[in-house]
Amino acid sequence: MNNVLFIQKRARRAGAQVSLSRIVNSSEITPLHPCVLLGEEGWLDGFLTEKSIPHHISPWPSPRSLGARIGGLKKFAENTLSQLHTDGIAPIAIVANDHQETLPALALAKAAGGVPVAVILRTPGMTENDFNKYRCGECDLIFARGEQLTHRASSWSGKEVACMSGSFSDEDFYPPLPKTTNFPPKILVAGSEEPRKGFSDFIEALKIVEASEPDFPAMECVLTGDQNEELTHLIDHGFRSTFKFVGRVDKFPDFARQFQLAIHPSRSESFGMAPLELLLAGVPTMISLTGITSSLPLSSPWVFSPESPSQIASSLMTLWKNWESHRLDLSPTQQHIRDQYHISQTSKSLAQKITKLTSA
Repeated sequence: MNNVLFIQKRARRAGAQVSLSRIVNSSEITPLHPCVLLGEEGWLDGFLTEKSIPHHISPWPSPRSLGARIGGLKKFAENTLSQLHTDGIAPIAIVANDHQETLPALALAKAAGGVPVAVILRTPGMTENDFNKYRCGECDLIFARGEQLTHRASSWSGKEVACMSGSFSDEDFYPPLPKTTNFPPKILVAGSEEPRKGFSDFIEALKIVEASEPDFPAMECVLTGDQNEELTHLIDHGFRSTFKFVGRVDKFPDFARQFQLAIHPSRSESFGMAPLELLLAGVPTMISLTGITSSLPLSSPWVFSPESPSQIASSLMTLWKNWESHRLDLSPTQQHIRDQYHISQTSKSLAQKITKLTSA
């Protein structure tokens, strides 16, 4: 069977993996017989099994390593294609799910006789050096998440770069949680321990709040990352509030709906999947103005500038003092996301371009 093969190394639940899961499960991509090549077991592996989407797990060498450059990546590609063919899978196009997957995608395409390659650029901090180092410009199709990354990639490649904005399927929309009368004693801080996700900014903001407002309640702060040395040092300063790190959460919307207030303090995003997931889960969420979040119909105190503990602190104090008057009506925001960022937009564009390329 002719298949479109998607390449994704890490299988843990994160923005790139969630986006890919929605793409390959969409009605627009299904006729292309999608198959996914993973480099490890994890959440995405389980999702694909549940949805009966063919996938194969085959770890590949670091594409930039000496071993890969002297033949290891070529050998991996040939062996993997042989295994795929045994399973009845014949790739007619290959899609790298971020720039790091481009080199194995190009190797697989060459081993498959020169089938076309597409890449979806997702990393907001990607540089022109990254783009060139991973040979993204050699891909037949280039997609990018968010307008900023699309513009940069277009200038680097000299090619047309399609902006991908659609992200959510109908099953991602939940009814807004019932509104409460009191400021919540527990808050969800979404992201990870990576510095650009802004956990340190939230912690600094809470320090400001507790120092300036003696009556501010001690909150239970639940963070979705791991507790590293830097974060341990930051929270070890006599807070009234407590901090609990729960790592990565697989069933994120269900987990998030345990909270009446969430915050996404990220410093940079190419798109911003997590804050939109929180809003679609029906959870009142404070978000930094990164990625596409500035387009949402939200205003202060629910939005704040990235990397600004003082603004986060001000928003928290405003919500604490005026919780009922600042209740968030999520219905217009959810409708805006449905209208502007439904996965069908992305999947339709991807399917049309791949079909045109493989039919030429």
